[in-house]
Amino acid sequence: AAWYAALTRGDGLDPKPAPVEEEQPDEVVEDDGPILPHWRTLYNPNPIAYPKWQGNLPRPNDLMSPLEVFFSEDILDVIVDQSNLYAMQCDPNKPLNLKTSELEQFLGTVLYMSLFGLPGTRMYWSKSSRVSQVVDTMSLNRWEIIKKFLHFSNNNRQNEDPLYKVRPLVDHLTSKLMSIPMVEKLAVDEQMVPFKGNSKLKQYLPKKNKEVGLQNFCFSWF
Repeated sequence: AAWYAALTRGDGLDPKPAPVEEEQPDEVVEDDGPILPHWRTLYNPNPIAYPKWQGNLPRPNDLMSPLEVFFSEDILDVIVDQSNLYAMQCDPNKPLNLKTSELEQFLGTVLYMSLFGLPGTRMYWSKSSRVSQVVDTMSLNRWEIIKKFLHFSNNNRQNEDPLYKVRPLVDHLTSKLMSIPMVEKLAVDEQMVPFKGNSKLKQYLPKKNKEVGLQNFCFSWF
């Protein structure tokens, strides 16, 4: 009040400047790393430091196509021989005369049918739901005959192996899959194939989405 009164009387006093608040420095917050989820902090507050991957990715030339893995020439020859043999065992007067090229066409139509999922195989040849890629490749009668006599092993060589009818195919796929380059980190998981037929391999697992079927163990990598 005194300096304001002196200023109004003309004493030449400058007005008192307003006090300037000093800026406080920002608080330094220590970085404790990423914030972990609630469940992670309870059981494992310190994540495991995995070792650095030392492997090498496979070269493009080393990768095999699905055709080379599942339908190579050696297994196609086995299927052709066993199918022709089974047809002769059923009726010697009506040989199948299946060839490798025709078997490839049959397998191609089967894979192509899986993209549509029609409830009946004959619907692919009907006028209302005709699929030209299947009809133009093979006739319906020939397709059904090949399907009827398709075999992978000789029925006269039965043994205690529950997979004797598909043993050559299983051995072939096992050897091919083992040759595929795999990464360093792998995980083994279970897989259920729905199946309700008569088989010693059928299992009942009530905790699975598909309770009844064939249980497989498969690899997965990340």
